[in-house]
Amino acid sequence: MRRQAFLKEITLFRALPDDAIQALAEATEPASFQAGETVIADGTVGDTLYLVVEGQVAVRKGNRTLALLGAGEYFGEMALIDDAPRAAAVMAQTDVKLLCLSRLVFQSLTQDHPSVLAELCHLFVRRLRLAQQMASAVRADAVAWMASQGADAPPVDG
Repeated sequence: MRRQAFLKEITLFRALPDDAIQALAEATEPASFQAGETVIADGTVGDTLYLVVEGQVAVRKGNRTLALLGAGEYFGEMALIDDAPRAAAVMAQTDVKLLCLSRLVFQSLTQDHPSVLAELCHLFVRRLRLAQQMASAVRADAVAWMASQGADAPPVDG
């Protein structure tokens, strides 16, 4: 029952009925990593979503930390959709306990419960908007710096 209660609190699964949560709880696999261990290597191909049950992970690109995720958060969701290489590495910041959900289980779940797929789409849109805002801010800073140096602003790509 503990795993079911945890899954019911995850935004992605909140709209699911109890029978679907129970099936999901039975289909997830536990995993543990010690602080400093790599959970996901950047550029590898995966097919798993990871849910943080305990501890904290860092999402990293090169030497830069993009996000710190703790209990109730998840990562690796893009691998549920396609076979593209992972866009970042994920490292255990502390000892972590995770639940793993495979693409095959996810696809089966979304056939019966499309609300999960809709929630995932909402997540992707929120992240895309945030990335666009960050890119616009970086471009504005670059243009201001170039102007202060007497240079013309770079052209904007279509």
